Amino acid sequence: MLRSVTIVLIIVYGLGSLGVYLLVKRFLNHQFEDRLLHELLEAVEEAEVEPDGTVSFDFLELPEGAIAPAFEDVTEFVQLWNHQGETLHRSVSLPESIDLPRMPTADGKIKFHKLALPDGRRLRAASTSFQVAVEILDEEDLVTAEEQAFIAAFDPDAPENRAHLTVTESDAALRKTLTVLALAQLFVGLLITLVTTLVMSRLVARTCRPIDNLAAVTAAIRPSELGVRLPTDNAPEELLPLVSRFNELLDQVERALHRERRFATDISHELRNPVAELRSVAEVAMIDPGDGADDDDAENPQVIYAEMATISKRLGSIIDVLTDLHRAQAKAFSVDLQKCTPEPIFIQSIESLKKASVAREITIDFSPPSGGADEFVTTDPNLLRSIIDNLLGNAIAHSPVGSTVECSIDKNRIVVRNPAVSLEAADLEHLSEPFWRKDAARSDQSHFGLGLSLVDAYANLLGAEVSFDIRDGKFKVSVVLPTGDPDEAKNL
Repeated sequence: MLRSVTIVLIIVYGLGSLGVYLLVKRFLNHQFEDRLLHELLEAVEEAEVEPDGTVSFDFLELPEGAIAPAFEDVTEFVQLWNHQGETLHRSVSLPESIDLPRMPTADGKIKFHKLALPDGRRLRAASTSFQVAVEILDEEDLVTAEEQAFIAAFDPDAPENRAHLTVTESDAALRKTLTVLALAQLFVGLLITLVTTLVMSRLVARTCRPIDNLAAVTAAIRPSELGVRLPTDNAPEELLPLVSRFNELLDQVERALHRERRFATDISHELRNPVAELRSVAEVAMIDPGDGADDDDAENPQVIYAEMATISKRLGSIIDVLTDLHRAQAKAFSVDLQKCTPEPIFIQSIESLKKASVAREITIDFSPPSGGADEFVTTDPNLLRSIIDNLLGNAIAHSPVGSTVECSIDKNRIVVRNPAVSLEAADLEHLSEPFWRKDAARSDQSHFGLGLSLVDAYANLLGAEVSFDIRDGKFKVSVVLPTGDPDEAKNL
């Protein structure tokens, strides 16, 4: 980042400096040309034709008693030519061997150009062509009749009265000014870049220090230390949302890891008893009556086989339920969403569980949808049947003998209520956890604490919402099914 900012700063300053340099250069050039133009126009006004026919040029006159400066010390030169290219006047300091460039132009037109003297000095020149006017004299200044006749016959547009003038001036001071400006901008640019880089490096280091601290804390987090959280006290305000989201992610990972560990522990607990029973039955079957054992110690093989079959069936049930739960959580099920009515599926589930409900003298009170059988939901009928089977089976198994299980359908909401017995509000958050059961239910070997876990996993596959509640001594499970278009739901 610091490198990028430095490069951008150099580019921006370079472009800005170049723009300032070009702007100042243009201004100084215009100023120089204006001064040169002023000198040229002033020199044109000083050229006059004398009454005797000669051309006077007072612009080059030296003050009385003044000494002409040396050629090397002069920065301005002037040279005037007649229409035939003959030199009429020239700067006294300009050697006869050096002629300024004569560049005839149309009247009133001015040409600017550059030239170099033999000694290496560089000049800028302005050239023009003009008609020389006759000198205007007072009557008392007209001495002879010939002079009066010349003035009277003077033709200002005659070709012989045309002259060419070139004025030059050294631009050394201008070039020196521009060089100093360029060097100053370069020095200032380097100084600004150096200072900015140093200041920014310190600011970036100070600003990134909290990030480095967060990185160090993050690097110290291990799977065995997921309780560590990123500190929010000294975190920059801009990073607080990121730190908060990361801490929430750590919370979810920690809870998920704890669930996995608890799940593995529960599996081992659930499988330990059936495996121990199988081992015990097998050891009993291996007893040889001829080894002096009592006849009572040797059971009937049919009984042993029946016990082994029962235990194996229970193990198979646990494995089947765990397989379905894993597939549902991994979304490995093939879901066939379609429009259907939940009432027939509910009635089928009640009929299939009638034997279990009668055995416990449980009454199932079913309330059909108030809108009739034309209430449609978007779901997979097979998964919905599994959800209803688990809800009713769980309600029948955990309700007191002789109690009533209430179930109803309200549009797209399925509700099952049964007596809460020992459940409390604090237990609601654990109900969808695999193998979670109240202690009093641990003796029931026909239930594994996976029913509501399956309901939650299947609901996620269908895009449904499951909620638990305890009110007025009754435990209520609500499942809200989607009602949208099946094709749109499949694309979600």
